[in-house]
Amino acid sequence: MISGNLKTLVAVFAASAAMVSGVQANGFSRGNADTDIIYEDGRFDARLGVVYTTPNRGYETINGAAVTDSDYSDSYAVPTAAAKFNITEDLRCAGTYTQPFGADVSYGPQAIVAGLTADRKGTASMDFVANELGLTCGYKFKAGPGNLWLLGGAFVEDISYHEGTFVGGISVANNFTTLELKENYQPGYRLGAAYDVPEIALRVQAMYRSEVVHNLDGTFYAPAALAAGSIFSNPSAVGSATLPQSFEIKAQTGVAPGWLVFGSVKWTNWAAFDVLTYTSALGAPANRKEFYFKDGWTYSLGVGHKFNDKLSGSLSLTYDQGVSTTEDVHGDTITLASGVQFNLNEMTKISVGGAISHLQGGSVALSTGAGGIGPGHKFAYTVGDDWAYTVGANILVKF
Repeated sequence: MISGNLKTLVAVFAASAAMVSGVQANGFSRGNADTDIIYEDGRFDARLGVVYTTPNRGYETINGAAVTDSDYSDSYAVPTAAAKFNITEDLRCAGTYTQPFGADVSYGPQAIVAGLTADRKGTASMDFVANELGLTCGYKFKAGPGNLWLLGGAFVEDISYHEGTFVGGISVANNFTTLELKENYQPGYRLGAAYDVPEIALRVQAMYRSEVVHNLDGTFYAPAALAAGSIFSNPSAVGSATLPQSFEIKAQTGVAPGWLVFGSVKWTNWAAFDVLTYTSALGAPANRKEFYFKDGWTYSLGVGHKFNDKLSGSLSLTYDQGVSTTEDVHGDTITLASGVQFNLNEMTKISVGGAISHLQGGSVALSTGAGGIGPGHKFAYTVGDDWAYTVGANILVKF
């Protein structure tokens, strides 16, 4: 019977998908809410995990000159948590937490000086992260040989943004400015449907996640020397950004005793994330970080195998289409990922895995607009083909 051999493999596929979701993806995508826990067969199930990624991305040249700065991309961790409970045999809900979007960069002296030379502003660091808390429910009813699922729920998402910038000159001790912006949780929703035939581990699911528009506020600090002799300590600052909607189709099926194949395709509306704008009480004109991404597509295909009653594994290949146009280098990414799951007992399963990603290089031209406004950047640069490395682990407990 295929079903007996693949019951564990369905779980290892879901665990592997959650485990490598923090791998470098298109745009600023990071973690996915672990809504697959809805399909677990316990009355109550909980899964906790973390993924750690080291993306080795740095400049090769700036304005045609070779760069010796270290990589500007910082390592990061993406935590995930999910808990599912059955209200009835056919109705169940899952609470989830993850960080769906984020970015962390720290620039070296050559990049900072290039920015100062261009418009007297050299960004030293920038990071943002979005946190998501969600509740997704699924109701199933018999349809032919399997079950039809109706899926839906709501989530709330916050965002925080930090930027540290030198103004005027890197050698001046009191010319470092700090911008802090955030917005508390704003609502969004998910809608989807699925069809499964548990006896052959067949499942096809489609899920839509809505966009969230954020209007941020916070503080801007500039030393007195930069504010014409006045002390501007933490004046108010405001900003705005839209984090994108997405639609994903996932499928899996048993193909032989102990073997499972799975795949997915996902569209993310990164074209909506065109600029991040912000202003401060210093009276300066509005600043903007330009991205002008195009929509991203992600394709994944993999296979799972049950070695014995205690050990199962999976191997997958993912292609992320680049989303950059004129402003940045977020090129095509190809990821090879592998994971294993250990069944400690009937109630506890541990999954571990890793991935390696090839990051396509590219170039950005010099903008003709003041301060880099318009197509291109305020200094021209190139990045080479780079690599990112990811490890992850999670634990599933059933009651």
